[in-house]
Amino acid sequence: MHKIYHNSIATEHKNEEHNMSKYKHIDDFIKIPQLNNNDRLFHYTSAAGVKGITDGEFWITESHFLNDSTEFTIGTDICMEILEKHMRNPRRLLYAKDLLMEQMRKYYREEQEDTVSVSAEGSYVISFCTSGDSLLMWSEYSDFMGYCMEFEYEKLKETFQEHCGNDCTLFDGKVIYDHDEQTELLEDTIERLLLSDGEDYKTIHGWDDLDSAEEEDVKLFVDHISVICLLYNMFFKKECFAQEQEYRMVFLCVHRRKQLLSGDSISVEYRIKDEVFIPFIRMKLGDISCLKSVCVGTKNTSDLAVKGLRHYFGSRNLEVRVKKSEIPLRY
Repeated sequence: MHKIYHNSIATEHKNEEHNMSKYKHIDDFIKIPQLNNNDRLFHYTSAAGVKGITDGEFWITESHFLNDSTEFTIGTDICMEILEKHMRNPRRLLYAKDLLMEQMRKYYREEQEDTVSVSAEGSYVISFCTSGDSLLMWSEYSDFMGYCMEFEYEKLKETFQEHCGNDCTLFDGKVIYDHDEQTELLEDTIERLLLSDGEDYKTIHGWDDLDSAEEEDVKLFVDHISVICLLYNMFFKKECFAQEQEYRMVFLCVHRRKQLLSGDSISVEYRIKDEVFIPFIRMKLGDISCLKSVCVGTKNTSDLAVKGLRHYFGSRNLEVRVKKSEIPLRY
């Protein structure tokens, strides 16, 4: 991949010492906020989900099969808007936009409907919430009858990283919903990374040069922009989803490669939902001590729900607090 991508991975864990009252960022290039080490994450799921996770693994869905049909496209759309804002030559603008779309199709392996998709690589997303007793999340993910699992962020991330292997890279951060904030982040990143010194281009040293620059430079510039879009796409969503208060972990996996050792690869599996094949990966949860509590859904009024969960955790020698939702919902 490009040097920007490698730089962002290499600096992901830079500056571990931070002000606990402020969010840190993924790295010096991609300004997506991350939680602080002592913060907590919440995952809404079913009883079967609780059992599967405490048995030691998460099932993590491929990004093209999430419930939001615009996943991993918002950053690209905003980049198109930024190009339209700065370019005055219609023909050159069309050229740049076509180049960007072509590159994004390659990244996401968008193929014709009559071709066979080969799962050589993929991006897999697990969603958490920053709120531990959210009426919206109870409704959307468990019909008010499920469970909300509370995790210690630092330990959870560490156990995932230990099991990623050589061909899986983990990115995590808060989802950004505000369109203006998304635009500012993306435009600022392009200017800092690509236009601040202009070393990579002979004829591009600022936005005004795009209309008259050599095509070779425009192609290289758009190629670099596409990598930035690839990273921001993972954490941009439409504002209509803002109440979800999502914090997500994204796993970029290579499943097949000529020199790939069999022990390093993370295989794709499939589950059936509503008569659709959904690709997912299994991610091991080596240290279950990152699970701190489980909240029982607001409509699950049976005394057996709390009692059964406590009995289950006791049988596993897990010190996990079990509590009821504080939302006073009757029906």
